[in-house]
Amino acid sequence: MDMLRISGLRNRFGSKEVLRGLDLAVPEHSVFGFLGKNGAGKTTTMKTVLGLLKADGGEIAVNGEKVLYGQTATNRWIGHIEFYLSDPSLKKLLGMGLYLGLDMIGKKSGWGDEYRADTVRKIKRWGCLDQLLLSMDLCRKDDLRSAGGYGYAYLFESFIPMLEKRGITGDEIDRMLRKNPKKALAFVQSRADT
Repeated sequence: MDMLRISGLRNRFGSKEVLRGLDLAVPEHSVFGFLGKNGAGKTTTMKTVLGLLKADGGEIAVNGEKVLYGQTATNRWIGHIEFYLSDPSLKKLLGMGLYLGLDMIGKKSGWGDEYRADTVRKIKRWGCLDQLLLSMDLCRKDDLRSAGGYGYAYLFESFIPMLEKRGITGDEIDRMLRKNPKKALAFVQSRADT
């Protein structure tokens, strides 16, 4: 079975057609990258897969469950939190049981790390730290420390101290870095076995 199957996905914004009949299958137990130029439709595709954006045509299924705009349970399988840090529906997504990956840590684009750390503190207040995963998306060579970038160590040298200043404990940090990913991946595996 495919973990993700997209068939004939179409989406437009006004007169601009962003997705023109996208077909994609991601087999279970695989690692998959989604690459493309700015404006290629990556974010539109992922928001549609999450059920947060209505498609103009086509079908999407995640682990065999059809994705329905605004009411899909498949959101518990896939999440990319960076787009929704200021979105009032963030608490609603957490309430659906979605595991959220905060993986833009260290990036200069987007919200910035002070805001990301404030968001972690807010998620802690909501009692939802068990659904948050911390990571770094180092997708370009110039992100690596050896090439002059911030590197993987940034998470521990800079971002973790920001969390500690906001009252996030060592146990909570360990939960987001080790225990939550293990639990999230076990959840996906148990569904794949059924």
